[in-house]
Amino acid sequence: MKYNKKCCCPYCCEGAEKPKTIIRTVYTGITGATGATGATGATGATGATGAVGNTGLAETITLGNIYMVEPNTRARVVDNYQNLNHTFDFFLPRGADGFDGRDGVDGKNGATGPTGPTGATGPEKIPVVYFISTNQQYPEYGLQIGSKQRLPLERKEIDNTNICIVDVPENTIQFNKTGLYKVDFVVNAYTPHSGAIFDPTTDFISVGFRRVGTDIVFAGQSSFNYDQQPIELSAHGVFVVSSVADPFELVNLSPQSIFLKCPKQENTATISHFVCPSVTVVITYLG
Repeated sequence: MKYNKKCCCPYCCEGAEKPKTIIRTVYTGITGATGATGATGATGATGATGAVGNTGLAETITLGNIYMVEPNTRARVVDNYQNLNHTFDFFLPRGADGFDGRDGVDGKNGATGPTGPTGATGPEKIPVVYFISTNQQYPEYGLQIGSKQRLPLERKEIDNTNICIVDVPENTIQFNKTGLYKVDFVVNAYTPHSGAIFDPTTDFISVGFRRVGTDIVFAGQSSFNYDQQPIELSAHGVFVVSSVADPFELVNLSPQSIFLKCPKQENTATISHFVCPSVTVVITYLG
């Protein structure tokens, strides 16, 4: 191999074997597939419920008064609000006066007719009578009233027009005036069981107001007595007195005895015997 003196590179000399070019191929890797998404984690526990708030105040509505005002005025409602209560008062216009045109002048009111005759004088007071019986000398177990026997009418407290006469020993009432009457009564009583257990065919209280000698009850009531304790029995009715000679009675219509029983007045907080009656009867004359 000759070297070219002018060249300091051995590869430039004649006959020199030039170096081979080394080509390197760089391979880029293929991107892998994306992995699956992981499962979502469990939801955390729900927090505690907060405290319940206070109940709000409730308002009420009450119907108040209704007033008639002059015609052609505006209807209105007034709310009288106080202490959570609305009280509504209504103001309603009345209708205008009508016209009959009898005087022939623009349809105005005709002449006023003559005054009618004066009606009969009404009663000054309503005739009423009030009877009461109380626990004065009752035994501890009560006052026994046998079947079909009369209940006591001990005291006639009120008789503002003397409409009746009471026979206390016989416990009957006679009226001084014929006509229509209204009767109301209240009885405090019990009945013992006829056997070892309650029997609905016998163990009840039945009381009625009727004319003596008849079986027509004008006012009556019945009630089972399950626990053998005093109960309040009340009734209301109307009847006709066709003859002042007819007596009337309040009678036990139970198949067995009943026992009147109520507290004694001396054990109450009042001196009035009206607070603890065993029998009360009120009769009103209707005309």
